[in-house]
Amino acid sequence: MQLVGCSDLELVRLFDSERRGEAREQLIIRYEPLVRSIASRYATRGFTYDDLVQCGYLGLIQAVDRYDPARGVPLRAYAARVIEGEIMHLFRDQGWSVRVPRPLQELSRRLAVIDRELTQRLGRRPTADELSEASDTPTDMVAEAQLAAQAYRSSSLDAPRSSDDCDPPPIETLGQDEPGYDLIETRDALRAAADQLPHRQRTILRLRFERDLTQSEIAAQLGISQMHVSRLLRDALDKLEISTSLPDTEDAFAAIDGQQPLDDQVAVLHIEFRRLTVDERSHRFLVVMAMLEGDQEMHEAARHDYSAVLAWRRLLALPARYRDEVLEEWAEMVLDDEG
Repeated sequence: MQLVGCSDLELVRLFDSERRGEAREQLIIRYEPLVRSIASRYATRGFTYDDLVQCGYLGLIQAVDRYDPARGVPLRAYAARVIEGEIMHLFRDQGWSVRVPRPLQELSRRLAVIDRELTQRLGRRPTADELSEASDTPTDMVAEAQLAAQAYRSSSLDAPRSSDDCDPPPIETLGQDEPGYDLIETRDALRAAADQLPHRQRTILRLRFERDLTQSEIAAQLGISQMHVSRLLRDALDKLEISTSLPDTEDAFAAIDGQQPLDDQVAVLHIEFRRLTVDERSHRFLVVMAMLEGDQEMHEAARHDYSAVLAWRRLLALPARYRDEVLEEWAEMVLDDEG
C-alpha cells in the first residue's frame, strides 16, 4: 500500500500497525510547507529563519504524535496551532534581551495588538489612558509594560547608527578618558605633604578647596582678617609645592576637588540632550523644569520616563552654578528648535 496518496485520517489509523513509522514520517513530510509558512511570519523578530523552522518542526512532531481524530479537528488546523505555540514559547523563553516577568511579557503583547487596533480606528497612536481603558489595565501597569517591551530586543553598540560612514557607532561615543586616574599620585602626594602642615593651615586648605569658600568667608569663620588668610594660604601652597615638586599646587587641588568631573557631567548632559529629536528635547526640558520646580503632578506623571528622571537626578547633584548653565543651554536649544 502506497502511503503518499493516503489521507491524514488513513495515515493516523496506521499508527497502531507495524507501519507506524512510515505513516508518521509521511505526515511530517506532508506538513513541512506548513512549518515553513508559519516560521516565515516571524522571521523578522530577532531569530533566524532556520531557528524558527527547527522549532516549528518540533511542534509538528508533537502535533502528529498527539493528534486524536476523535475530537473532530483536522490535523492541519491542530498542527498549525501547536507549531505556532512552540514558536511562541521560543520567543517567550529566549527572545527577550533582558529577562522580563511573564505577566509583563503577556501584557506587552496584548497591548501591542490593542495599540494597532486603536491606531487604525483613531488615525493616531493611542495615549496611555486610552490603552488602559481598552485593556482594562491600570495606567501604571500599561506604562510598565510599554517600558518592558523595549527590553525585547537590544541594539549592538558596534552597529552603525545609519548608512552614513561619518556617523560613528555608539561604542565610539560612550567611552571617555577618566581624568581621575592621572590624579591618584598627585592626591597621595598632597595628602602626605598636607599632614605635615600646622592645624590652622590644614583647616584653611580644607575650607578653601573642599568647601569652596572664599577667603573672606574663611576669615569670618576663623575670626581673623582676610589678608591673614591670604598669607597663610599662600604659605601653605608654597610649602606643598616644595614638598611635592608640583608646578602649581592650587590647580592640583582644584582638579582633585572635582572640577574636571563636574565639567564632564555637564558635557554628558549636553551631549545626551543634543541626541534627542526636536519633540523629545522640548518634552524633556518641560518635564525636568517642572520637576525641579517641585511640580508633584508632573513628577508623578513622569516617574516612568526613566531618562527624564535620570536627567533630573543628575541636575540635582550638580552645584547650582553648573545646573543653571545646563538649563540655560537647554533652553537656547529648545528656542532654536522652535525658531
